[in-house]
Amino acid sequence: MTARVLKFLSTEKTLWKLLLETAVAVLAVGFLSPIGPIGLMGLIVIFAAIYFREVEEKKLFRISFWLLPVLALAAIGFMGPIGPVGPIGLITVFAALFFVLLGLINLFFKERFLVYGIFNTAFLIALSLLFFYFLRPDNFWILGTVFFIAVFLTLKEVFGFFGPLEGRRAALFAGVLGFLGLELSYILQFLPLGFMSAAVYLTLFLVIARETVVSSAKGGLNFSFMMKQITLFAVLTIVVFALSFR
Repeated sequence: MTARVLKFLSTEKTLWKLLLETAVAVLAVGFLSPIGPIGLMGLIVIFAAIYFREVEEKKLFRISFWLLPVLALAAIGFMGPIGPVGPIGLITVFAALFFVLLGLINLFFKERFLVYGIFNTAFLIALSLLFFYFLRPDNFWILGTVFFIAVFLTLKEVFGFFGPLEGRRAALFAGVLGFLGLELSYILQFLPLGFMSAAVYLTLFLVIARETVVSSAKGGLNFSFMMKQITLFAVLTIVVFALSFR
C-alpha cells in the first residue's frame, strides 16, 4: 500500500512538473514571439532552461525538442488561421505536442513507443503543412532543402529511438527517406491538390516508409506486413485524391 501511494505521489509530481513547463513554453511562444530579436533571445533562453533541467532521456529527443518550437513560431507568426483553427488553436496544438514530448523525456508514459509514434506522426504533419503552405515553384529548392534537413534529422531521431538502427545506418535510411519525400513533394506541387491534402499525402508516405524501415530493422518485415502497408497506402491515396477532386 505504501509503495502504491509513493508511486502515485511521484507520478503526480511529474505531471505537475510537465504541466508547469508546458505552460511556461506556451506563454513564452505566445508573448515573446511578436517582440522581435529580443523576444527570440528570450525564447532561446527559456527553452534552453527547460531542456537542461531535464535529467532523463533528453538527448534521444533533442531534435524534436528544438524543432517543435520553431514550427510553432512559424505557424503562429506566418500562417494565420488554418480553416477553423486560429492562433489559439495553433498554440493549443503546440501545448499538447510539447506536453507529450516532455512526458517522453521524463519517462511519464508506459507505452513510450506507441506515444512517440503518434507524436512523430503529428510532428511530420505539422512540418508538411508548413512546407506546402509556403511552397511556390520559384522557392522549391530553398524550402525543399530546409524540409529535407528537418525530415532527415527527425527520422534519424526516430530510428535511434526505436532501434536497432544507429549511427551511419540510421543516417543512411533517414537520408534516403528524406530524399524520396522531397521528390514526392516536387511532384505533388504540380497536382491539383490543396496544401493540406498534399501535406497529408506526404505525411502518409513518410509514416508508412518509417514503419517499414523500423519493422525491417527489427526483423519483422514479411510478405503479410508489406501487403498491409501497400494496401493501406493505396486506400488512403484514393481517399486523399477523391476528396481533393470532389
